[in-house]
Formats: sequence, C-alpha cells, structure tokens
Amino acid sequence: DWSQTCALPIYLRVVSVNSGEVLLSVTTTKTIISFADNINMMRFVDAGTLSIEGEAGHAINESVNLATQRAIEAAVVEMIRYGEKKKYWSFIKK
Repeated sequence: DWSQTCALPIYLRVVSVNSGEVLLSVTTTKTIISFADNINMMRFVDAGTLSIEGEAGHAINESVNLATQRAIEAAVVEMIRYGEKKKYWSFIKK
C-alpha cells in the first residue's frame, strides 16, 4: 500500500491597466492525492520444480483537471472577496 500527494499552487494577480501596478495577489494550493494497493503471491509446487506467481492491484488517482479547476475557482473567489475588502469593487445587495 502507498499513497502520494502533490501540491498544485495557483497564483492570481489583478494588475492596473493604467499603471501596471499589481493591485491584488492571491495564492491557493490544492493537494492532489493518489493511492495504490497491491497483492503479490508466489508459490512453489512439486519440490521446487514449478512456480506460480500472481499479482493484483489497483490505484486511485484524483483527477488533475478537476483539482486544477477547483484550485482556480478557490483563487477567484478569494480574489473577489479580497478586492471587495480593498474597495476595488462592490456587490449590489438584492
């Protein structure tokens, strides 16, 4: 059995088109997880003249595309909240 994790960082910036100044910068990280499980078997039959070997296993990997989409969405939501807090934009209450 084993598992592996990889970090996927996403960096977003809002840049002023007038001055080129970076107004906002947000970083999010999504962890991508992989799991694997396998079974090995070896058996010797007839006083060591015949061997039988078998192996079975499976792996589960989180979708990299889905993980990337979720990381980008989280960064955009954080950017929107941060921009509203800095008064770069506001929301109309309904």
